Amino acid sequence: WLPLLCAVSFRARFEGGAIILVIAWQIWKKRRFPTIQSFFPAFLLAGLYLVFNLHYYGVLLPQSTGAKFGQGQSGFWGHWPTAFLHIPDSVYQPIGGSWVFVIILGIFAWLGTKDIRMSKKNEVIIPFIFILGCFYILFNIPAYHWYYGPFLFFFIMYAVRLVPETRSAQWTALLVAICLVPASARYLHHNAGENADYAKIGNWLNQNTPKNATIATVETGTIGWYCDRNIIDLVGLTTPRNAHVTAKRDFGAWFYERPDFVVVHPNNPFPWEHVAMTSAEYEYLPI
Repeated sequence: WLPLLCAVSFRARFEGGAIILVIAWQIWKKRRFPTIQSFFPAFLLAGLYLVFNLHYYGVLLPQSTGAKFGQGQSGFWGHWPTAFLHIPDSVYQPIGGSWVFVIILGIFAWLGTKDIRMSKKNEVIIPFIFILGCFYILFNIPAYHWYYGPFLFFFIMYAVRLVPETRSAQWTALLVAICLVPASARYLHHNAGENADYAKIGNWLNQNTPKNATIATVETGTIGWYCDRNIIDLVGLTTPRNAHVTAKRDFGAWFYERPDFVVVHPNNPFPWEHVAMTSAEYEYLPI
């Protein structure tokens, strides 16, 4: 099942390729190769994925990964190599709401790596975490909070190795985990829903614009879900050409597409939005 699991990991996120590199190195060192037949399900999955992309999107591979590199090059989310080191509050909210917990968790995780029971797992997990961290930092990838998921997961897995295998210690660890539940529940309640304002904007656009209108916006997800219109991503995650100009910090190149409407944050506009707000070709319409 190993080739199929590697294919699923890579399919889920581009960064999953890091774990494939580590596993491939371990296989090469130990000369324990999977059988040829075990690769067939992985190739089948990859083939179905590529065919679906080509049929539905018109391209074989998603464009958003390349756009993330463009965001890093722009320096807008932080000068190299600091963008990924600007850890957002939402990363440590589920574990107590303080960055101090992140430091403590890191120390406990480092101590947990010394556990003899983790020696085999260390051969895969530690290189994977190292490669993943280097990837985000060296390419200056913006600090989207979900990118920290693997780090928190493995840090917690190592940290709990410090809990002695006694009933009293394990009950104490359980009590600590329960104490973190309220903070996690508040975080999930706050973040699990959609952005209500963007949903209203999407519905308004759907009801008040022509069906062939083009809508440009910085954050396309919820708005695009609710308005059945052609969406232009100013940053470039889903409009590849704009990703290239974002990398060059050219915040006005999207203007060539002349969208009919541009969604802006008037009180604190992004640079792309500011171009529209100062253009004589657009009229500001407060909603």
